[in-house]
Amino acid sequence: MASRNFTLPTPPALDINDAALGELWKKWKHSWTMYALAAKLKDEDEDVQVAHLLTLIGRDANDVYLTFTWATVDDAKKIALVLEKFDQYCSPRVNVPFERYKFRMRTQESGETFDRYVTALRQMASRCAFPAAAADDFLRDQIIFGITDARVRERLLRELDLKLDKTMDTCRAAETSQAQMKVVENTGKTPQVNKLEKKRQVVRAPLTRYSSASSVAMSIRSAETSAQRMAKNVTSATARTTSRRSARASERSLSGP
Repeated sequence: MASRNFTLPTPPALDINDAALGELWKKWKHSWTMYALAAKLKDEDEDVQVAHLLTLIGRDANDVYLTFTWATVDDAKKIALVLEKFDQYCSPRVNVPFERYKFRMRTQESGETFDRYVTALRQMASRCAFPAAAADDFLRDQIIFGITDARVRERLLRELDLKLDKTMDTCRAAETSQAQMKVVENTGKTPQVNKLEKKRQVVRAPLTRYSSASSVAMSIRSAETSAQRMAKNVTSATARTTSRRSARASERSLSGP
């Protein structure tokens, strides 16, 4: 197979003055480890590995490197000892009480999936220095009281001996079933139903026009009936007036001059 020209991406410079240096260093060290493995730096001499690291880590971190004290001059050129010195410099800057406060305040955000929420909690827990034996319990408790679904929380609280694995399985199952129900509820009608609806609409359209015509015809008939009634009333009134006049004329002729 023909070889491909490929430029290996390098880790960005470390902001060694950042307030969250402990977390930044942890991520940078991971990136460095992956880079060194991909670049096969282990095949190089240790001083070459240290030179690679100092080239990538940035100017400010190089200034810090120059402040380190070593048992021997050669120790400054050993990659494991250099990484250890940076560990010691960066790690004490983690404020454990504050990190635990942030962990306890972290709740599931609107629209955030359960797995993404758990990943965020795990990352935060790594900075909290929880005892290894109780780490799962801390994570379980924060999941229970941090998820947005109150019904799932109530279900979890019913369990007397709830473990982290079961907590996560229950939350994932609830999230999956909710997503499936949304799909079912939002799914459009079947083609057969759609065809039937179209036929009904076609039938309704003429009926609507017919109904409008019928309404107009009824209005016309009603107007004609009212006109006929008025004409009949006028005729009756005229007849009564004529009758009264005839009666008066008869009375005068009988009474004489």
